[in-house]
Amino acid sequence: KYNTRLTKPRENFVAFMKELKLSYPKQIDKALPANLICGLLPDP
Repeated sequence: KYNTRLTKPRENFVAFMKELKLSYPKQIDKALPANLICGLLPDP
C-alpha cells in the first residue's frame, strides 16, 4: 500500500537511489522547469 522507500529516513532513501545507478533522465532539463510552473512552458 505504501512506498517503503518513503517510510524510511531521508538518508536511507538517498543511499538507495544512488545504489540504483540510474542514468540522467533525458527530459529532466525540460520537465523540471515545466513542473515548477505547473507544467506549462512558453512556446519557443
